[in-house]
Amino acid sequence: MQPTAGETSHELPVRWTRTDATLTVLGAVIVCGAIAAAVAGALSTGGGVAAVVLAALVGLLLVFSGTTAFHGPPTRHRFDAAGVTLVRGRWRGRTRDDLIPWADIEAVVVWKQRGSNWVGVVATEDYRRRTGRGQGRLDQHIDGLLGHAVSGTTLPWDGPDHELRSLYAAVAALAPDVPCLDPTDGTHWSPRPPKP
Repeated sequence: MQPTAGETSHELPVRWTRTDATLTVLGAVIVCGAIAAAVAGALSTGGGVAAVVLAALVGLLLVFSGTTAFHGPPTRHRFDAAGVTLVRGRWRGRTRDDLIPWADIEAVVVWKQRGSNWVGVVATEDYRRRTGRGQGRLDQHIDGLLGHAVSGTTLPWDGPDHELRSLYAAVAALAPDVPCLDPTDGTHWSPRPPKP
């Protein structure tokens, strides 16, 4: 399952979504409410202080979560000659990447769940054993529901469908014997992606 000549690469960039905007606005409203409560004198009791501080922290957490597209990694998925890289986030200024080589990939998977696309791979059992991915009881339950071993090797991604069509074309060029499929309904796009 190695890539062939004429290889290319494709990245799925992180997008700021409607959900992110909602979290940001909600968090800002909660922070403003906490500030207003503090100014209005809700801090006169110990319980009032704790409630205002807790509300402010919850609001700041929501704002931070809603703005991840701006301070997190610029991409979550990278498909290139080496394989598929899942970018899991940043820690101390460095991204945490999981590179899954094409030799360890049985299929590329894309499915929609609760408004988000989930994108990743079905990795070989050998890869999953070596890395410890998908070995937990909950992981195995999810894999059983979907009918494919995808736990630990997929990440959510929000973006337009035309970028997914570009992804299918990139996978077909990089590793033509690796199918693209939707594990929720069995749709199978191999060896070529669906027509736009």
